[in-house]
Amino acid sequence: MTNCNQKRSSFEELIANLGGQLVLPEDEIYDQARALWNGKINKRPAALVRCANNQDVVHAVRWARSRGLALSVRGGGHDFAGRALCDGGGRRRQCGDEVERSGRN
Repeated sequence: MTNCNQKRSSFEELIANLGGQLVLPEDEIYDQARALWNGKINKRPAALVRCANNQDVVHAVRWARSRGLALSVRGGGHDFAGRALCDGGGRRRQCGDEVERSGRN
């Protein structure tokens, strides 16, 4: 099953080539970063990546794919059902965005 409390060390390779920001559940900004416009949706992804540029998006998607990890895309987070965010899963926001990583093996 998914472990949402991933250690930052699990993401070292991702961080090393990332121009943006990695946000994990233990980070102070995690709750704000995972928030969707529909306040009734309360999903807790294993991690979020705020991409600074297109290369970050490519790197994060390839990193997640190479590990067989789930990834969801958040364009604006305006899906009423909350499908822009996965529990323990990944999310990538469009340009200037976030990629969230699943802890699934």
